[in-house]
Amino acid sequence: MTAFLPPTHHPRRRRVRGRTLRLTAVVAMAALVAGGTAAAARASAAAPINLDSASCPTNIVEYETDGCVTELQELLNIHNAGIGVDGQFGPQTLAAVRQFQSEAGIGVDGQVGPQTKAALYGSSGRVPTPIKLTSSACPANMMENEKDGCVVELQNLLDEHGQHIIVDGQFGQQTFAAVEAFQTSAGIGVDGQVGPQTKAALYGTGAQQGVANLFSPTCPENMMQGEIDGCVVALQSLLNAHGQHIGVDGQFGQQTFAAVEAFQTSAGIGVDGQVG
Repeated sequence: MTAFLPPTHHPRRRRVRGRTLRLTAVVAMAALVAGGTAAAARASAAAPINLDSASCPTNIVEYETDGCVTELQELLNIHNAGIGVDGQFGPQTLAAVRQFQSEAGIGVDGQVGPQTKAALYGSSGRVPTPIKLTSSACPANMMENEKDGCVVELQNLLDEHGQHIIVDGQFGQQTFAAVEAFQTSAGIGVDGQVGPQTKAALYGTGAQQGVANLFSPTCPENMMQGEIDGCVVALQSLLNAHGQHIGVDGQFGQQTFAAVEAFQTSAGIGVDGQVG
């Protein structure tokens, strides 16, 4: 007769298996919480703001919390920083900024100033937001090798004036040549730099803008020789649009006076050299 043997029990194996299952559950829960925390942080982060925007400080530093930092963190991640995007400039972001500055050959101070911003945008493929050339954020004289939103604005304006160039925010050889070409056509001294006179001509040219300026309350009812202001810039640009080829310098001098008389003659208007 075969003896009946009860089933063998392995309490130790069950305990080990139980611990393994509990450990797996804990790890899974931790991953879920971590993922949820990261997602929540990203969801709660302020909307990105272009670093060259007037809404962002010139130098972004540790402890700032806003959309400028969100943009900064996203740019750093494009450069493989692998940091959380929460809009808070904390130790992790500071370390990533320092690392980026070191790799880009920029002075390592952990602050995000114009040079660091330009480097972040210049190699990320993202074009900075245009900045009006007369803004305090743009230098009085823009020149070759500048990289920022001021150059984006410049390139857009040059493009509007027929200088079909790439808009990338980098003042390179192509932009330099376009500036010289524009200065030549506008009768401005040709130096490839974008100073007050070139800026005024860029904004003043164009019939619609010029007409709006001349009819604005800031312009006198009768413009005449001796006046020096933006109204004269608009006038000179309009005269050039009508074939008068004069310098656009905002000064109502003898050349502008003669151009006004020539235009009045061709238009059959009383010739007095005044713009009423």
